[in-house]
Order: sequence, then C-alpha cells, then structure tokens
Amino acid sequence: MKFGYRDRIILLVMCVIIIFGAGIFIFIKPKYQELQKDKKARDDLKSAWSVQLDKFNNINTRQDKIEEHFKKATDISLNFTDEMDSVALDNFLREQFGNTEQNVADGARLTGGYTVSDEMTAALSYYYYTPSIVTYPLYEAADMDGSLAKAAAEKRKESDVLSARSGQTVGAGTSSFTITINREDVMTMIDAVHDYAVKNKDAMLINSISISDYKFRGGLTQDNTQTAVQQPAEGEEGQAAPAQPSASDEEDKGGTADVTILYTVYYMQEPKKPDLGPKYDPAMWDNGGWETYTSAEQPAEQTAE
Repeated sequence: MKFGYRDRIILLVMCVIIIFGAGIFIFIKPKYQELQKDKKARDDLKSAWSVQLDKFNNINTRQDKIEEHFKKATDISLNFTDEMDSVALDNFLREQFGNTEQNVADGARLTGGYTVSDEMTAALSYYYYTPSIVTYPLYEAADMDGSLAKAAAEKRKESDVLSARSGQTVGAGTSSFTITINREDVMTMIDAVHDYAVKNKDAMLINSISISDYKFRGGLTQDNTQTAVQQPAEGEEGQAAPAQPSASDEEDKGGTADVTILYTVYYMQEPKKPDLGPKYDPAMWDNGGWETYTSAEQPAEQTAE
C-alpha cells in the first residue's frame, strides 16, 4: 500500500503526538509529581524551621524567666528552717533554748512529757485579716450612689483574694515539752525563739503555751507564803501595821510554775537550678559551622546478648 504525501504528513504528525504524549507520561509527569512532592516537603520544612527559629529566639527569654523563678524560690526557701530529723531537732531545742546558762543557773528543769517528731508534712495557709463591715437597712438606703458598697469591697479585696487561695504543704517538725521554770526565764525563752527566727530568717512557731500557775508561786518557802504583821514599838499604841502582800496576792519572781510549750518548725526544700546552657546568639546562623555540627551526646552502645 502506497501512502500519498498528505497521508505521510498525517502519519508523521500522529507519530509526533504519540511520542510526545508517551514522553509526558513516562518522563515529565513523574518528575512533575516528584517536584510537587519536594515543594510540599520544602514548604513543610520551611514552616517547621520558622517555628523552631522562634523557639531559638525565645531561649534567652526563657533562661531569664527560669533564673528569675529560681532566685524567687531560693529567697522564699531561705525563710524556712533547715530540715531536721527528730534527733537534730532535739539537739537544736536543747542547745538554743533549753540548756542556756540562765536556765541552768535558775534551776529550770524538764518535768513533764517531752516529745519530738520526725519530719512530717503540714499545711501552711495564708495569713490575712478579714475586716468587719457592719451594714443595716439605713446604711444600705444611704448608699444611693453605690460608693459605700464599693468602699466595702475595696476593704475586703485583700482578704477575698487570699481566702480563695489554697494553702501549701511543707515539711514540719514538732516538739511538746513541760518545764518547771520561773516567770522571767520563760519570757526570756519566748523572746529567744522570736529573736532566733528573725535573725536567721527561720520559720518557727510557738503554737501554744500552758502555765499551771500564772502567779508562779511554786517552790516558795513557808516564810514566803505567810502574812507578816508589824509589832508596835515600845511606848506606842498597840496598833498593828497593815499586812504585807502575800504570795497568794501577787507573783513572786522567785517562784516557778509548770509551763507546757508546743513548738513547730517549718521546712521547705531549696530549689535545684537546672543546667540552662549557653546564651543563644542569632549570629551563629551567619556562618557555616552549624552545617557540620555533631551533637556530643551519642546514644549509648548496645551490647549484643
């Protein structure tokens, strides 16, 4: 069969179209799909890098925040007592407040139960004052512009805020003991606890003090407890002098009483500062050193069993 010129032109065009179409499907389309896939991966990586770069730029801010919180927590922990077990707390009480030269000289002695606890937990609540605001119908009627209610709310603001906060749980140690001591020495002991807490910024509290005889008449002799009567001098009228105050009417500074004290110390763990690493320098991306960087932290080698 012999093709004419027109038929050969048509056949040639059809062959070109077939070859071009086959080239598109065999060579161009897979490359185009691969190009689109790579473009999407590039866009995803570019977006992820942008997020990561924001994190890098925020490193110094986060480091400063951690430093700030660490310093604040450290300052708070310094206002608490160092942690002590029962033995350490026992020695602390005896050395600081019990076996002082004055107490030994005055014969103060432990005469009742003496208990010292190991470290435990205790709830430490916020201290605040709740003001008393009295209202009544005429008061409410007088508040025509709402200023009185606003002023009352302002007075309650601090107590309302603090009452809504929950207390914190901290470590604590307690001790309860009864000592026979005179009035001056027990006041000196209370002052010593206060002064030590203020000087050393320690959190400690005398929860309660119970005194068996508030006049401190224990240990007095018979002469101290009898009423003295002055005899009239010779030649004077026999009129007795007024009776002198007895130990039952006023305290005798030489007397003693049994004093029971409940004492608590509070502990808080000092924070441990994490390794924050070096400061971030954005200029590190200006050179090519980061391209060949290898982490010094290599995974541990696993040994075959």
